Order: sequence, then structure tokens, then C-alpha cells
Amino acid sequence: DRVRLLLGRDFIRFGMGKTGNLLFSPVSRPFDQIRFQWVGDRFSINSYLIQLDNSDNFYRHVYAHRFSLAVTPLLVFSLTETALVSRSGNGVELALLNPLQIYHAEQMNGPDLTANTLGTIEIVWRPRPGLLAFGEFLLDDYQFDKEIPGDLEPNEIGGLIGIEMADLIIDNSQAGLELVA
Repeated sequence: DRVRLLLGRDFIRFGMGKTGNLLFSPVSRPFDQIRFQWVGDRFSINSYLIQLDNSDNFYRHVYAHRFSLAVTPLLVFSLTETALVSRSGNGVELALLNPLQIYHAEQMNGPDLTANTLGTIEIVWRPRPGLLAFGEFLLDDYQFDKEIPGDLEPNEIGGLIGIEMADLIIDNSQAGLELVA
């Protein structure tokens, strides 16, 4: 029960956002995928190979891996990294199937791998029953070097914070607030 494998079509859901998520839209269609999950008592690993719709005669895949750690039963940290690969020919990048591989390092140092890598950090906190707070930070492009004109484009980052409350005044009621930037 700790290891799960999916080969088929299913929804992708990362993060706690109710009205939006930074990586995958909560209203997207299910994706054809291969998903491997290992779930421990306090730590889990998820690894994905997702096939997207082809675009302009390019075959597109998303590789993703996600690591979650329950520091306590009330506090969970998650790291997610994705790589979007578009090619004129269909095929799988075997190096990106390794769930322990750092995609961005492979893209920067590997042989002829053109990909767009993104990463998120998420925190979920349940300070008491009926109260949930969460946050997510996404980093797409951050300009470390500012030496050539291509380095001068703006950073591409995003953030999401939210809070949910249940049973405040009326039993079985729920209210929430979510901000996305």
C-alpha cells in the first residue's frame, strides 16, 4: 500500500489552492500519464511523466517530481520541480524519469536537453481543528546573471496564500480566503 503506480488518464492536482493552483489548473482535463508514488509515514515521493496535447507538430511532455515531508501531523512542507519538454519527434527523456534527478541541473549540464524547468515550495499548516493555512511559491525564471541582454528580462515568479475555516458559527459551514499573485 506504500507504493502506487498509475498508467492511464487522471487529474493532476498539486497544492491546496481552491480557486487556482500555480502549476496545474484545478479545472484542466485529465492527462495521460505514468505516475509513481511512494508514501511513507512522514515522507512521500511522487514522480510523473505527463503527455500534453501536441502543438504545431511538437510533441510535449511534462516531467514532475514532488517531495513532501510532514514535519508534524499539523505541518507539511512540499517541493515540486517540473520540466516541460517540446520536441519535433516523440520520445521520452530517460534522465528525467529519475525521481531523484534535479531537472534544472540536468537541463543546464546534460547533453542537448531543451526544457523549461519550474519549481514550487509549499507549506500547509493546521494549527487547530477546523483551521487550515497554506502557501505556495513558484519560481519559473530568475535572472542570476545580468551580463547579456537575455539576462535582463524580468523574473517569472508567483505566489499563493490561503486560509480555510470550518464550523465557525454554523455547524458544517466552511469559509475561505485565497490570494494569488
